[in-house]
Amino acid sequence: MSNEIIEVQDVKNVYNDFESYCKYMVPLINGKYEWATFHTYIMDRIDFYIKQRYGRLIIEMPPQLGKTLIAGTLLPTYYLAKYPNNKILYATYNDNRAEAVLTDGIYPILFGTTKETENKYSSIFPHVKFKFDLDEEKNTTKNKKIRKSTALLNNKFNILGYRGGMLAIGAGSGVSGYPSHLTIIDDYFGK
Repeated sequence: MSNEIIEVQDVKNVYNDFESYCKYMVPLINGKYEWATFHTYIMDRIDFYIKQRYGRLIIEMPPQLGKTLIAGTLLPTYYLAKYPNNKILYATYNDNRAEAVLTDGIYPILFGTTKETENKYSSIFPHVKFKFDLDEEKNTTKNKKIRKSTALLNNKFNILGYRGGMLAIGAGSGVSGYPSHLTIIDDYFGK
């Protein structure tokens, strides 16, 4: 296992390679992370399918080995930057879990958790800006805390100037009328 951290000078690789992106962004949500050989294999397979723009990938592993981190948190943020006109559907065992993946994983990547990490995502993908289904007064860069917490009412966000976005739902929630270019089913039959 290695404790690799990608340095800022490697941002071009981060933009073009899913594994580099994962290793660059993961400190925003997990601090240092112990990457194993199987993580590299999973990231390589995901990168292959992202570049092919089609296919199915099923990841079956024991709990707590990074499936949700890689495929449920890092993949959507990378995929939307590469294909901002596409939509992602993230489904899990209940709405609370879907909300937690957004709050604890995806939003820290998109917006950072400290002053130092605030613009890390937008420095790699400056073309990607997010819009939430909120009142215009609350949908400002100045109100990140409000935006982050109230955006969870719908568990949905879109990309400004593009047709893409993401919807996170729990089992039994309706998704009629929401097209998906990438569907992630994570622990659908959970706790």
